[in-house]
Amino acid sequence: MIRSITQPFLRNTNVKAPEVTWRHLVSIGCLIAGFVGTPNNVAAQGYVTIGSQSATYGTNLNSPYSFFYESRRTQFIIRATEITAAGGGAGNIERLAFDIAAVAGGALTNYTIKIGHTANATLTNNTPLSGLTTVRSAFSYTPAGTGFQDINFTTPFNWNGTSNLVVDVCWGVNPTWSSSGDLWATGVTGTRQRSVSSETANMCGSSFANSLGGYVPRVRFFMPVVVSGPCAAAVTVPSCGTSVTTTMTTGAGQWSGFFNCPAGGTFGLSGKEYVYQYTPPSDGIYVVTVTGNTVNNYSDLFIKSSPCAPGAGGWTCLAEIEAGAT
Repeated sequence: MIRSITQPFLRNTNVKAPEVTWRHLVSIGCLIAGFVGTPNNVAAQGYVTIGSQSATYGTNLNSPYSFFYESRRTQFIIRATEITAAGGGAGNIERLAFDIAAVAGGALTNYTIKIGHTANATLTNNTPLSGLTTVRSAFSYTPAGTGFQDINFTTPFNWNGTSNLVVDVCWGVNPTWSSSGDLWATGVTGTRQRSVSSETANMCGSSFANSLGGYVPRVRFFMPVVVSGPCAAAVTVPSCGTSVTTTMTTGAGQWSGFFNCPAGGTFGLSGKEYVYQYTPPSDGIYVVTVTGNTVNNYSDLFIKSSPCAPGAGGWTCLAEIEAGAT
């Protein structure tokens, strides 16, 4: 047994005469038509930690790090919601680290890690999930100490940002054993880990015989880290560029656009902008509809009740949009 231890969419907006200035940001590339760009809230690679120190495995038969059996195979599921809640974004996962509670008395032979996408939220039977990618080929595993110890992947895994992940760990056959080696687990809902162990045979291709409900290993990934976009704070607008005017709908007022593609912005993250100035015909409720966005293409919309001017600040963020919105 395991041992317990102590963005919002743009809403209808009351727009008062005489004018309101809208601002649209994209992170890479000038806006030509529609709202298209790359995500402006995904940063470079960094560490993403899933879970807390809820319990240690001890000699539980599902642990992905233990010297208690000469060979073992185990699979566990990390849900996409857990990754995103911890700050992870789509892209390459390059390292994995378990939170080591105690170093084993010897190396784990032929230690291998595979990862795959899955729609499964739990592991419902003893048949291993298939179609996985070998991200770390077989090696002799001895952590340098306790705490998170990185395992560098030989092949990065490209997470799609939406699917759950299944992690498959196996090793063996070790020449000896001892009741040593332990790591931290985090509490979860459902049965999300299964395993099989042997004293003499290699289990890396075997079906499972054991299950563990309520826990999975506490892990840390090295992967893209999501950071706050420009909506996190008031920003400063660079100087306006060439003015263009477009009549959107008869009787609905007029939009004036300022196309600006600076090499770098002063709005928190490097990017590009398109500033629109709208002069409504009268007081009332006006609807702004954003179209052309796709998944992982973000737009940030700000409002300010004064014309665009060089270096103008005091913008109010209305929404960060990933898809079309009204």
